[in-house]
Amino acid sequence: MNKNTMIKKITIVLFFCFALMHSAWAQPGKSSEKIRALKVAYITEKLELSTSEAEKFWPIYNKFDISSHQLRREMKKKMRSFFNPESEMREVTNEEAKDLISSKLKMDKKLLQLEEQFLKDVEKIISPQKMLKLQIAEMEFGRKLMRRYRGSGKKE
Repeated sequence: MNKNTMIKKITIVLFFCFALMHSAWAQPGKSSEKIRALKVAYITEKLELSTSEAEKFWPIYNKFDISSHQLRREMKKKMRSFFNPESEMREVTNEEAKDLISSKLKMDKKLLQLEEQFLKDVEKIISPQKMLKLQIAEMEFGRKLMRRYRGSGKKE
C-alpha cells in the first residue's frame, strides 16, 4: 500500500470517527450504540486488522466486552445500594462491609479470568504485537472519550 492510499484510508477513518462522535453527543438516547461503533472503528484502525482477522476477532472481543461490562455493572449496582441519594455512604455494619469487599474481590477474579480466556482465544487470531496494541488502543479510546465527555459540560 502506497503512502497516499494509507493517508486517504486514515483520513476516511478519522472522518468517520469524528462524525460518529459528534452524532453520539447530539443524540444521547443512542449514544452508547454510537460510542460502541466509534470504539470498533478506532480499534480496527489502530490494530490494522485484515478482513479475515476482523471476522474472527470481533465476535470474541464482543463476547468478552459484554461479559466484563455486565460484571462491572452488577458490582456498581451492589455498591450503589450502600449509598444514599446524595451519594454519601450510608451506615454499614462490619459484616456488610466485609461482604461488599469480598464481592468486589470475586468480581475482580472473574474479570481476570475473562481477560485471560479472551487473550488465549484472541492469540490464535492476532499477533502478540496486535494484542498489545489492543490494550493501548482501549486505554487511548477511554481517555479520549472521557476528555470529550468532560469537555461537553456534562456532570457525572
